[in-house]
Amino acid sequence: MLSMKPKIFLVLISFFAGCTSAKKEVTTAPVENLLTLEQAFLQPTEQTVEYLKSRMTAKAFEGAHSNDPIKNFPPELLRERHSSSVTEDKKNLRAALRKYRPWKLSRKLVESEVLLSASSCESVIPTQALAFLMEVDFPEDVAIEAALKLHEKVLSCPEFAGHESRFRLSAFLIQKGNCEKALQYLKQVSAGAEQGLVDRASYMSSLCGEKQITEKVNPLGGYGVLVSGPEVHYNEKAVWQLSTQSGSENWDRVLATLVELVEKDKRSSFNHVISRVNIEQFKALPLTFKTSVWYLMNISGADLGVFQTLHPYLSENPNMISAVSLHLLFPVRYWQEITEAAKDVDPILVKSLIRQESAFNPQAKSPAKAMGLMQLLYSTARIFGISKRVELSKPEANLKAGSKFLASLIEDFGNPELALAAYNAGPGMVRQWQKRYPTDNLNLFVEMIPYSETREYVRLVNRNYQIYQSLLIKPQILGKSH
Repeated sequence: MLSMKPKIFLVLISFFAGCTSAKKEVTTAPVENLLTLEQAFLQPTEQTVEYLKSRMTAKAFEGAHSNDPIKNFPPELLRERHSSSVTEDKKNLRAALRKYRPWKLSRKLVESEVLLSASSCESVIPTQALAFLMEVDFPEDVAIEAALKLHEKVLSCPEFAGHESRFRLSAFLIQKGNCEKALQYLKQVSAGAEQGLVDRASYMSSLCGEKQITEKVNPLGGYGVLVSGPEVHYNEKAVWQLSTQSGSENWDRVLATLVELVEKDKRSSFNHVISRVNIEQFKALPLTFKTSVWYLMNISGADLGVFQTLHPYLSENPNMISAVSLHLLFPVRYWQEITEAAKDVDPILVKSLIRQESAFNPQAKSPAKAMGLMQLLYSTARIFGISKRVELSKPEANLKAGSKFLASLIEDFGNPELALAAYNAGPGMVRQWQKRYPTDNLNLFVEMIPYSETREYVRLVNRNYQIYQSLLIKPQILGKSH
């Protein structure tokens, strides 16, 4: 069983407290006789698990140790295995992208004239899709002009949420030096938009020299760090306690099952249960009960489950950000192994990348068959010292090869941001983007990356880096943890 040594955790809490500014407001009151999360981490893991057992009133579900750990869970506790959150608009956008992707520029220009001449908004989704795909032919002026007109056509349809068209238009205009018009588009984003979009608009406005301060910034979002600065403000009086009562007998039994799996060190079964429980139901449970589950996730290495559930909570309740909750969200794992492997690259950057790539799961495997902590393809890993595919799942070998690969990308592209983009999308694609979006402004270039996954990846790894810099600024005092 993996757990943080108490003295190391105490150093992290004390050191991080000295590096941040604290907010004083508290929205939760402590419950008498409940163990605090900080106390849980400072004492031996077995003692905290025993504390939870002593307070449980429900029994674990039977069959947790079988090949199907959730076979006796009530269906309402589970999320649909193949459920999709993709909206109808997104499905239609993908279909339009598939249609237009193989077209040559001449054919796309003819189609753009047809779409621009339409008097209704029935073709707004194909219009936006074609605007995106016009970028394949950048930096040709005719393609840029067509893309701008198509995005403007999208924004003429008030019933369609065309925020991405606003961002694309703004980026192109900033590139051309037309900040006045770019800011007009960016100021339209704030009305009714979700927080991530508002933060992005604020950040892009700053590229025009305008410091647009939003009323509420998500301090843990990729753009929140860029808008509010790298220093994460936290509330030293935020109350985090562990309880075993959720108000639901079924969820109490889930907790009992998780405790049993932790005791028997059944990590794969534990992770399977976490991956299948209904997240939306979990989010609605009492904070003290969720904290118990988060603690168990942390000591079991189920970090992805923590990220998926704790991050939204802290984004909506920034006054609950504390040193101990950041320890859950940004765990200190494999630090000694990383520092030993990362000879030619910043180990904090490697750690930040791992959090985004694999959530510290050495057995992680992507649909593209990338494997291990740093999510390496075997074809790439072979160049950097991996001789057998099975080695990709071994942390030491994966870290050495991945660190060498990242270092080579930084050397090739000259800076970490472009290297991260290449790590995610491939070096060849980044070189294509450099030709399409010529600019000396690196931050603007990242905003112009047409792959939302890659753009967000670069921003989130940068977010991780800013926070881990505070947590890992003095690596020699950390020793070996997790």
